[in-house]
Amino acid sequence: MSDNDIYKAPESKLLDENNVSDIELAGRWYRLGGAIVDSIAFMAVYIPVMIVLGVWETIIGGEKPTFLLTLTLTAIGLLIFVCLNGYFLYTNGQTIGKKLLGTKIVSASTHEILPLGKVMSFRVLPVQVASIVPFIGPWMSIVDVLFIFGKSKQCVHDLIANTIVIKVQQD
Repeated sequence: MSDNDIYKAPESKLLDENNVSDIELAGRWYRLGGAIVDSIAFMAVYIPVMIVLGVWETIIGGEKPTFLLTLTLTAIGLLIFVCLNGYFLYTNGQTIGKKLLGTKIVSASTHEILPLGKVMSFRVLPVQVASIVPFIGPWMSIVDVLFIFGKSKQCVHDLIANTIVIKVQQD
């Protein structure tokens, strides 16, 4: 058969763009550093918002917020999180802290950046909602973080969303 055979199946060289050997999980210290940077950036916006809304003095004064106020503050917190990190998460799977520390969030199975909706729905929202449940919430936050010490270096929010945090490849 010649190369001009119109009945011959086409051939192509397949490239594995998601070569697992190129993927390096982010170290625990990098993840902690990123979380600290993210927390500082978040609190720099969240605390002034709470002061303006008059909630800060109530909470600092030791008064327990109502469940409705807790839900409202959680919604405001999620909005602030998206305003601070939404663009970076959408474009390259990073928060401000992850960008500064050279890490990013990718799918554990495909190693591709996740859509922002999936990051929020499966990675952020479940743990945030669980954290406001009375009695369970504080424990959930601790358990989520402690999972980082497992072999896969995945927190509970990573397991729920099927994500991993990797080092950014330098080109």
